[in-house]
Amino acid sequence: MNALAARFDTEVPGIWGYWPVTPALWSYSSLKEMEACPRRWMLSRATYPDVWDRRGYPQQPAAAGVFGNVVHGVVERLAEALADAGIKFASPSAVIGVLGEQGGWRGIVLKEIDHQLAQFDDNPRVSRERIDRLREELIRRAPQAADQVKTFLGRRALPTGRTSAGGESSEQSHKRLPVTSGTHSEREVCAEELRLTGRIDLLVVDDKDVAVVDFKTGDEDHGHADQVRLYALLWQLDEQTNPYSRPATKLELAYPSHTLSVEPPDSAALNALQAGMVERIAAADEVTAATAPSATPSVEGCQFCQVKHLCDSYWLSIPPNVSEATTEEWFDFEGRVLRPQGSRSWFLETDDATQVLVRTVESHVPFPQGDKVRLLGVRRTIDPDKDTRLVIAMVSTSEWYAVSS
Repeated sequence: MNALAARFDTEVPGIWGYWPVTPALWSYSSLKEMEACPRRWMLSRATYPDVWDRRGYPQQPAAAGVFGNVVHGVVERLAEALADAGIKFASPSAVIGVLGEQGGWRGIVLKEIDHQLAQFDDNPRVSRERIDRLREELIRRAPQAADQVKTFLGRRALPTGRTSAGGESSEQSHKRLPVTSGTHSEREVCAEELRLTGRIDLLVVDDKDVAVVDFKTGDEDHGHADQVRLYALLWQLDEQTNPYSRPATKLELAYPSHTLSVEPPDSAALNALQAGMVERIAAADEVTAATAPSATPSVEGCQFCQVKHLCDSYWLSIPPNVSEATTEEWFDFEGRVLRPQGSRSWFLETDDATQVLVRTVESHVPFPQGDKVRLLGVRRTIDPDKDTRLVIAMVSTSEWYAVSS
């Protein structure tokens, strides 16, 4: 444990931790997350000794996110296979050749699905049942994942794997050697003085142009253009990877259905972008030095937050009133436990003394009577015997946490 890390407590008994220290390097995604909600960034990356041995708070798997990781992982697997075979040009025949040893398209996708899901093996928030359901969903989408990889390869993507930095060995892979002419996948670029890093999905270099391509497995987002422009800045400033300071002349966002060109920033725009990043990084550093990071709760921003059960600001303003919730929406609920009503039902009370019947999936859930609990991912239902009663139902993916009060 870093001696500079400060301890903090949460309102959930047994969940305490050490705040993360200021990172040596920031990335586009980490800065964006920090600016969206400083407290979420800090809580997500803190260390929780009584929860598990890894750094950060355990995350619930999201099917869309895992699917995107599978697609990128398959590209990397192809890159390594082609490099191991000594193949420099990813022609269709070359790809077909290495796919044979990987079990074909389906085989390589299934291997990557298993690899991605294995990361949740020791996650205390994820049940084996949930992983099995997620595996079934990903296997069902395996042909779609293969099609996306084929699309990316069809857009001149040449995965060069471990030789992408000019032929370095695996022992040298941590070094950023000068980029040679050719096409390089998963290329790290870094501006040490700026303390900013990134990973370019596809970097194409020839005598005339330098093209930066970022693969996206989802829909268009205005932030994607900002991200690829930042990669252009990092490429420009990376003295190890780009010792001759060649500018990026082409920026592209490759979506499953189309490719979007982004205007490369000129010198003035790069200077302005660099100055802006200096200010943003300084502001982010200040947050990591604070013992009480601020929260910026919002319905949209908190919807998929992985640590909202630990954030008092969220519970004060975002969850809807049960009486106003519909049977079609998922929401979160906080209430004080009154008494059990059978083996799978409990009466809870809101702050305004409204009684709510909570139906659980498992029998005899040990809600602490007299204390508050927070329920994540529940739905309102209708009581067939008393339609005026407020009833919410937990499902297999719902979570509950006791709250100190």
